[in-house]
Amino acid sequence: MTCVCGHPDSDHGLSGQCRVPDCPCEQFQPGYALRPRARSAASRRALGLLLALALIGGPGLSLGDAAEPPTIPASFGELAAATLAASFVIRASGPDAAADNGLSMQTALDADDVQEDGWESLDPVAALRNRTVGSGVIIDPRGIALTSTRAMLRANPFEVVLMDGTPVNATVVGLDLRSDVTVLKLESRGGFFPHLSLGDSERVRVGDWVISVGAPLGLEGTVAAGGITATPMPVSPSPFGGYLQSDATMARGNAGGPLVNMSGELIGLGTVVGGGDHAYAIPSKTLRRIAADLLEKGRVSRPWLGTTTQSLNAALARALRARDDAGALIADVVPEGPGAAAGLRPGDIVVGIGTTPISSRQELERAVSALAPGDVMTLRLRRGSRALVVSATLGEEPDGLPLRPDAALAKRRLGIEARPVDPTTGAVARNVDLGSAAARAGIKAGDVIREVDGQPIRSLEDFQAVARTLKPGAPVLMRVQRGDVVLYVVVTAGR
Repeated sequence: MTCVCGHPDSDHGLSGQCRVPDCPCEQFQPGYALRPRARSAASRRALGLLLALALIGGPGLSLGDAAEPPTIPASFGELAAATLAASFVIRASGPDAAADNGLSMQTALDADDVQEDGWESLDPVAALRNRTVGSGVIIDPRGIALTSTRAMLRANPFEVVLMDGTPVNATVVGLDLRSDVTVLKLESRGGFFPHLSLGDSERVRVGDWVISVGAPLGLEGTVAAGGITATPMPVSPSPFGGYLQSDATMARGNAGGPLVNMSGELIGLGTVVGGGDHAYAIPSKTLRRIAADLLEKGRVSRPWLGTTTQSLNAALARALRARDDAGALIADVVPEGPGAAAGLRPGDIVVGIGTTPISSRQELERAVSALAPGDVMTLRLRRGSRALVVSATLGEEPDGLPLRPDAALAKRRLGIEARPVDPTTGAVARNVDLGSAAARAGIKAGDVIREVDGQPIRSLEDFQAVARTLKPGAPVLMRVQRGDVVLYVVVTAGR
């Protein structure tokens, strides 16, 4: 194409810039003003007409081999009514629910969902008084239901209230913190519960219409509609790669609430991760497996390679003399675990599973989690300058590796499994038992313990020594650091 100046040396091609000094086309953006504006506008109108004809099925026009083009529903009312009938909210029971949960004001304001959902702009006292902590959905007419584990942990004790305001008794069948899924059994007062069937999240496409139901900011029975904006990816460096992403609004009270397709099937369960303009839901494929394990065993059976891994960076790659920073670095191998049996060593770099390349720790963990205990996986490794291929038979992830007696006592008394940070800086909470006094006080994994009952904690040994002196049932004053914030909490020592 020739520029508006008509000079033979000014041919733009498709997007090149004019080479003629002081050409009048300089007033336009490069590659756009190949002709006067009127012609560009006409071209755009013609293209718009062609697309419109294609969408309404004009003669001889097609959008590829796509099926019937999707239409905007006239109303979501019928679908919303059916979903609301099968949904409920989780409330913290009692008039002073927030205090009963042992949450301090600082703990509540430090919670992940506070930052993600913009709660910091609200009155913190009003936020603490909000008794509705999450939502849930019934998946079986006998009262089997799903909700968010993190929502459940905010309500101790809890109550279940159907969206029409009817309270029902419920018991916890099993809960899993890692997946954020809890299975409840609701007690029927005669007859069966309205419920939603589990759909197939593998068939969900980007652009599909969905609705979500929940209680954002305590507004119970809220329905939002939107589209699927991303589907789970088998390999992705993003921590959200395993979720369904949607712009059907979900906020704090939607944790555990249903994400439903236009056929009225449950394709996802709202989770508390995410924020901004998108919401995230655990796909029904994952829900089906987690719920089956919790119903059958009360716990989730997970595949286990028996390694500790981390992602590479440029500095590590140089130090390990690796070609690049793609892969997952094995930092530790559990003795007698599946990885050790397969011959894995610290310093090995996993670059692939079968024919699938692995570029980060998250990708390796997601690939392992997609398998089952007993499955055999083929790992492609780099060990120094050598390329290796090993086969590992996955085991079942143990509930916990054996602890030394002092560590076991501290875990039993306080519900905290700690590890050293540095010989002079304290002990860090590696895990905090669900439902323990420490968890109710708001202590989280990663918190650094600085002081227990006035005794400074400079090492893991200090922490374990103080735990030996604690009297069961006695209040324990602990000074804990989370990031740059230091606060005191009171924990009741267990037996």
